[in-house]
Amino acid sequence: MAAPIRDVKSKRYHLLQTHGDSFVGSFEASPASVLWGELFTEKERNFLRHVLEEGNQSFGVRDTFQLDYRIAWNPTAKQQMQARGEIHDGKLVILIHGYSGRITDSWGWAKLVKPLWKQGFTVCLLDMPGFGRSSINLKWNAPLTSWQHVDSIVLSKFVEGMRFRSPVSFIGYRESCKTVLRLFRDSPHLVATQHALIDPIFTLDDVYPLEPPYGAISKEWLAEKPGKQAVEFDKFLGRSKTFLWTIFTGKSDTDSGREALQAVMRRRQHLSMRICVSHVTKEFISEARAGASGASSYAHVLFFCKYMKDKLSEFMAGGKAPKEIPPWALEVTSTTASSSIGSKSLPSVDSPAGRAKAFSALETVQEVAEVLSRCTTARQDSRPQSPVATKEASDGAPLHMEKHQKPAVGAGKSRPLLPALYANSTGFRDTVSLRETLRTDAAGSKGFRDRPAHALTKQKHRSEAALGMGMSRTRI
Repeated sequence: MAAPIRDVKSKRYHLLQTHGDSFVGSFEASPASVLWGELFTEKERNFLRHVLEEGNQSFGVRDTFQLDYRIAWNPTAKQQMQARGEIHDGKLVILIHGYSGRITDSWGWAKLVKPLWKQGFTVCLLDMPGFGRSSINLKWNAPLTSWQHVDSIVLSKFVEGMRFRSPVSFIGYRESCKTVLRLFRDSPHLVATQHALIDPIFTLDDVYPLEPPYGAISKEWLAEKPGKQAVEFDKFLGRSKTFLWTIFTGKSDTDSGREALQAVMRRRQHLSMRICVSHVTKEFISEARAGASGASSYAHVLFFCKYMKDKLSEFMAGGKAPKEIPPWALEVTSTTASSSIGSKSLPSVDSPAGRAKAFSALETVQEVAEVLSRCTTARQDSRPQSPVATKEASDGAPLHMEKHQKPAVGAGKSRPLLPALYANSTGFRDTVSLRETLRTDAAGSKGFRDRPAHALTKQKHRSEAALGMGMSRTRI
């Protein structure tokens, strides 16, 4: 029986000729199946369809490695690559999946592509050998043990093949964090200053193995070993001026990485300035299934809340990692203005975050408008009218307004004209207009510029005496 059409579209098949009539085949979830799931919004789906491209590299490290990747090029970096064959001033960030669990291919980082791309990065989602479409000697099912001992060399070869002159930033997940730290140790010239490790799984022996002298194994040497490894860790971070943001989501198999970092920071306390450790729950970072409903093949994606996406992209661009995750972080939503320019997001007014911060931009703007309108109305009432205007007002005809004068918003409300601080002032009618109590530029009111100099000086003294608070000027 033929497979349904939706099953055929949900998979993408690959055939590769090895030699003669021999072929090697594999399949994976198709991009259409992954992107058309409910996990991606319409804007994210259109962005990834137009920006995300596929590429591959082949090089030799004892064996022949074929590494596939997905990449979102920065427009400037892409132009330089097409014109010169290398990138001089572009920024590259490489995101590496885990080697176990669900996030084991490049689709796992799809939700981070857009925020990092907006920060000016060229975002590369790498498939390590044996995962995705990457292979060793044309074998897609290459075991992890066949290349893990040379993982840092493989990663350095890939970075050099990308032909970026500037150092590279990394974001690792689970076991790939060990590969990233080994690259820091072996090729510090390729490493930038900002890196993130999510749920790292490693030990100090994996990153900085120390062999004891022949016949010198003792309890004293074993007790001094973590301290020596911490010194090596400190040397690397100090030499390359690297900042690490490590994020733990509470998984039990990440205890080894947490204990290793605690051992290093306990013996080298000043490293707390370069290593930030954050503990979050699954509400902040979680693994989610991405795929169209009814599809037989799908992918798993790391899902980040809005706060974590913004902070992680800002940190990779050179910002600081938050020392503590605020309790209102899950309530952060992007406003229309902030999302249109790609700036920081603010908590919504109706959310618990907005109430906790007592932030209401709409109410603030309305209060300022009401104060200015009341001042304008009071000044108009105190201004002497010409005989013509008085006659028109007595006849019931509408008064003529000046060119730059606008009707008052709250003129008909019976509210105090100014706060209680100015309500008892004897010179209230002289200081009721804010425009007459400050010296503005050429954009000030017309009546202020037309008044003579001695009148302005006299008005200034009366205003200071009326306020009585040492406030000679008020800025709006």
